[in-house]
Amino acid sequence: MNKQQAAELLDKYLSGECTVEEYGMLIRAYNNQPLSDVIEPSNDEYYASKTRILDKLQKANPAIRQTKMVHWPRIAMMAAACVVCAVFIYFFKTSGPTVYTKNIKSPIAQYDVEPGENRAKLTLGNGKIIDLSNQKSGMVIGKELTYDDHTAVTTAPEEALLNTTLIASTPRGGTYKFILPDGTEVWLNADTKLSFPYRFASNRREVLLEGEAYFEVAKDNAKPFIVKTAKQQVSVLGTHFNIKEYNDEAEVKTTLLEGSVKVTPNNGQGKILSQGQQATITAQKFEVRPTDINSVIAWKNGDFLFSGQNIEEVMRTISRWYDVQIEYRVKPKNIHLEGEVSRTKKLSAILKVLEKTSDNKFIISDKKVIVE
Repeated sequence: MNKQQAAELLDKYLSGECTVEEYGMLIRAYNNQPLSDVIEPSNDEYYASKTRILDKLQKANPAIRQTKMVHWPRIAMMAAACVVCAVFIYFFKTSGPTVYTKNIKSPIAQYDVEPGENRAKLTLGNGKIIDLSNQKSGMVIGKELTYDDHTAVTTAPEEALLNTTLIASTPRGGTYKFILPDGTEVWLNADTKLSFPYRFASNRREVLLEGEAYFEVAKDNAKPFIVKTAKQQVSVLGTHFNIKEYNDEAEVKTTLLEGSVKVTPNNGQGKILSQGQQATITAQKFEVRPTDINSVIAWKNGDFLFSGQNIEEVMRTISRWYDVQIEYRVKPKNIHLEGEVSRTKKLSAILKVLEKTSDNKFIISDKKVIVE
C-alpha cells in the first residue's frame, strides 16, 4: 500500500465511510508497514486512549502485536487510529451489530436499515396507478376512493370504476390497510398484492391474493367471501383469518382467529378450520393443527414475534420488511427461535434479538444481511 492509498483509506476511515474490506486493509497496514507520515494529528482523544484500547485489543486478540508508545504526535495519531480500527473489526466480527467505537461511524451505523412503513399502490382498471401516502394508514373503497380519514385519494367518478378490477399492492418494506366495497377490512403485509372488483357480484365476493394478508370479513350470509391464491381457496361468510402464501415459502398457511373457514387446496378436498387452527399446504401434504395465533398476526399489530420459527424462515420475513437480501456464509442450524421486538425498530435492533436466541452472527452491508 503506497502513501496515497493509505491516505485515502484513512480519510474514509475518519469520515466513517470505510467498508469492512477496507478496514481489513488498514489492519494489515498497521501490522506490516508504518503509515505515520500520511496523517496529521487532529484529535487528542486518539492519543489519550491508545493504551487503554490497545490493552483491550491484546486481551481479546493476542495476534495484534504491541507497539511502543512514542510521544510523537504524527506517529501517535496514526497508531491510535489503526488500533481503534483493529478493535472495531474484532468486535464487529465477534459480537454482531454493536457499535464499539466512539464518535466514529461504524459499518453497522453506516448501513443500518430503516423499518418498513405505510406504503402501497392502487392500480385502477384503466391502468392508472395511484401512489398511496405513507402519512396515512389505510384507504376506503366506496363511492369515492378515500383515505381512512376521509381525505379524497382520487377524483375519478364512480362510473369510471364500475365493472373494473382494482389491484392493491404493497412493496417490500411496505404495509397498508384497505376497506373493500363490502366493508371487509384487509391488512396487507410487505410484498403483497390483492385483486378485487370495485363492486362485488350479487351472489359472491371473490378476491385474489399473492403474499400475506389479514382479513376481517364483513358478514353477509347471502354472499360467501372467497379468497383465491395460487395453491388454495378459502371460503367464509364472516370471520377473521390470516393467509400467508409467498413464492419463496414452501408452505401456504391459513390461520383462523374467529368464526370458521373452509380451506381447499387446488388438488385436494377441503377442510373446515376451527378457531385457533392453522391449515398448512405443501407439495406433499395438507394438514390442520393448532397454532400460536399471536405469533401469526404479530406483523399486523406492528411486531415480530418469533415462536418456534427457524432462522431461515425468520430471515425471509426480515428480508421482505426491510427490503434487504440475505447471504448465508454458514448453513444455519435448525434452531427454534423465541423472541419479540417491534417492527418499528431499525434492522440492527432486530438482529441483536436474533443473536441472543441463535448461534449466528449478523453483518449489515449496504442492502444485504450476511449471516455467519
